[in-house]
Amino acid sequence: MALDTAIVAQQDKAPAIAGYAKLAHVGIAGTNPAELAVFYEEMFGLAVTDTIKLTQPPVGAVFASSKPADEHHEVAIFDNAQFCHIAFKVDCAADLAAYYQVVKAKGLPIVFLADHTVSVAMMFVDPAGNAVEVYLPTGPSDQTVSFMPLDEPQLLARLAELS
Repeated sequence: MALDTAIVAQQDKAPAIAGYAKLAHVGIAGTNPAELAVFYEEMFGLAVTDTIKLTQPPVGAVFASSKPADEHHEVAIFDNAQFCHIAFKVDCAADLAAYYQVVKAKGLPIVFLADHTVSVAMMFVDPAGNAVEVYLPTGPSDQTVSFMPLDEPQLLARLAELS
């Protein structure tokens, strides 16, 4: 099958949930996130939007964006490679709830459910072992990221609040 035919065939398939999530950001590793952020600023014009240092989970990060007024970050640079991931953004709470149900139904390992202040998120592991985050933005992009773990009832209650 030719590539263009395969793409058209894929586009004709109905999504597994109401709306597909959109590619939003990547999380990469760097032993010195601040230095690496300077590289991305100089090479690609990304502006640092936030820095964090958490003790639980133990991680430091610098967040950068090409459009800081609209997106908290498009690149997250972590000092702990365990936090590297690819992230997709959903448009509404119902879509995040649907993704959560699909991930559970597929038996994919869930790494965390969390409120990040700027978003509500779920991270899981894809069949190849890659970390994937699906999140719903919840606040202004100029807020500082936090990590407040949620259990399933808390996630569903938070999504109900946001509906």
